[in-house]
Amino acid sequence: MNLSLPNLSAPLPVKAAPSEQDATRTEDIRHAAEGFESLFIATLLKGARAGLPGDDLTGGSAVDSATQMLDAHLAQVMGSRAGFGIAEAVARQFGGDGAKT
Repeated sequence: MNLSLPNLSAPLPVKAAPSEQDATRTEDIRHAAEGFESLFIATLLKGARAGLPGDDLTGGSAVDSATQMLDAHLAQVMGSRAGFGIAEAVARQFGGDGAKT
């Protein structure tokens, strides 16, 4: 009678250490939180620009496109530099430490 179990002798799959997984998860949460803050700031800037009176001298679709790109870049920079603190709050809420990496 053969009682050998060949499946038990196979090596177990190697997973990342919990500390590496935690660091990766925290970094992912932080990145998503900064993206959310950038999106929020972009929405605020868009609303603020909509309230400004139009200018016939410098108006046009090219100026509007450039303004939208400027606002998107400003929102990205402000979101990555803890502009309003929204990213820290979101990161804490979802289990990240909220600290800048």
